[in-house]
Amino acid sequence: MSPMMSAKCSAPEEEEPMIMGAMSTAPEAEEIDIDLNDPEVEQAAIKIQAGFKGMRDRQAVREKKQVRH
Repeated sequence: MSPMMSAKCSAPEEEEPMIMGAMSTAPEAEEIDIDLNDPEVEQAAIKIQAGFKGMRDRQAVREKKQVRH
C-alpha cells in the first residue's frame, strides 16, 4: 500500500471514530448567536415556514383524495 493511501485510511489517535446516532461523551455547549431581527434571518424563516406549510397542505389534500376514493 502506498504511503498516500495509508495516510488517508488511518485516523488520528486522539480522535475517536464517529458512530452514527451515538451521542458524544463530552458535552460541549455550543454558543449560537443569531440576530433574530436581521432581515436575512427573517426572510430565511419565512421561506422555511412557507415550505413547511406547503408540505402540510399537500399532505392534507392527498389524504382527502384518498378518503374520497
